[in-house]
Amino acid sequence: MRRSTKLQTALLVVAPTVVVAGCNATPIPQPPPENLDIGKIEFNVPEVTPASNEASFFGTPGAAPPNSRILVTNLDSTDPVMAIEVDEDGSFSASVPAMLEDELRFQVIVDGARLAPIDVRWTGTFEEPFRIDCFEVPLQLAFGVVALEDSAQAPLTLNNACGSAATVSVAAFRTANTAFGGTATVPTDLAAATASNATVSFVPNAAGEIETVLLITATVDGDVARYPVTLFGTGE
Repeated sequence: MRRSTKLQTALLVVAPTVVVAGCNATPIPQPPPENLDIGKIEFNVPEVTPASNEASFFGTPGAAPPNSRILVTNLDSTDPVMAIEVDEDGSFSASVPAMLEDELRFQVIVDGARLAPIDVRWTGTFEEPFRIDCFEVPLQLAFGVVALEDSAQAPLTLNNACGSAATVSVAAFRTANTAFGGTATVPTDLAAATASNATVSFVPNAAGEIETVLLITATVDGDVARYPVTLFGTGE
């Protein structure tokens, strides 16, 4: 079984130059990134200690899609989700309440559409949190628009592609909520090379977008990993 150890980032393409005889070299503009480029984030605090309670960082130009919005969720606290506005050049800055080893989830929103979430572990820089490669859980579930007090359900598929059985020991929401719930009856045991569905329900109790994070912990061959699933829907 292989472990994830390298933080995945958007592909960084070096801008080529066009040279014409008798003219200065002209750089070809780079296309905007398709998602957040973690490799273009720098940090304001040169040294952090176990007593530090803030992650302060900034994205250099091209770090995120221009004029987008970034939602930052501390998966190890109940703090409200923080929204970061991205400038026209793709840069931004932020300070997020976080202790060392806290896990942060970044999600970029472009023209109202949510891109795939990116998770990092705060260590003074951003590192990839541990996941079991062969155990798969969706990053997010969308419920769409649902009338107030009505109900919608969505399947949550847990896929154990490992060669050994998996045990799901925890399935809890990051914050207490009454809109999501569920029947998040996650199976406690998954045989090797099998998948199973849980059902999560959404009953909006207020107008507007509502979101939370479901945290699932799985164990395979003694390795323990946590999988966050962002749940979101709109009540009307």
